[in-house]
Amino acid sequence: MLSLTVPAMNSRPGAAQTLYLDFDGSAPFAWSNSTGNFTVRGPNSTAEFPASVPAFSTDGDFNNFSAAELATIDHIWQWVAEKFSPFTINVTTVNPGFVFDSLTMTCLVAGSVGDWYGGTAGGTSSIGGFVDGGSNTCFVFSADAVNNGLPGGRLDPPQDIVWGDHPPPQPAELAPPQDASWRGGGAACD
Repeated sequence: MLSLTVPAMNSRPGAAQTLYLDFDGSAPFAWSNSTGNFTVRGPNSTAEFPASVPAFSTDGDFNNFSAAELATIDHIWQWVAEKFSPFTINVTTVNPGFVFDSLTMTCLVAGSVGDWYGGTAGGTSSIGGFVDGGSNTCFVFSADAVNNGLPGGRLDPPQDIVWGDHPPPQPAELAPPQDASWRGGGAACD
């Protein structure tokens, strides 16, 4: 599960700050925010006997990424990289290998809200989580957005998000307006 290979994508290689989009799941770990202390874990487990958080999946196979899942990961990365493009931060799928306040943040795109957090959140973070001395991790509960990870599932935009005057983006609309030379270690976005 943790050995899945996610394509290496970087929006601003060499930038001082990094947002790491983690799609390959995670070993259990302790995390806290203003609502409490949690053991981040996978399904059908307890804080005392935690299981690993499964990888991102749209087809229920948590051990392999299909071509469709890799395309979805690419679209998600493009979308996030575009949102952070005004800032000097590298949005990447490559684990930076370290966690330092004000330098690195991990966004775990995997698992379900019901695995450990509870409630109906599509994701969560700690206010000040980039600088608070904690694990510098936020979460997107992707299993809840993908028909509960069942075969044939698809990534649907959440219906409860307010998109302003625009309809929710569709995967084909997430492609950047520039050529693809900036992906995967190419030149940084301008």
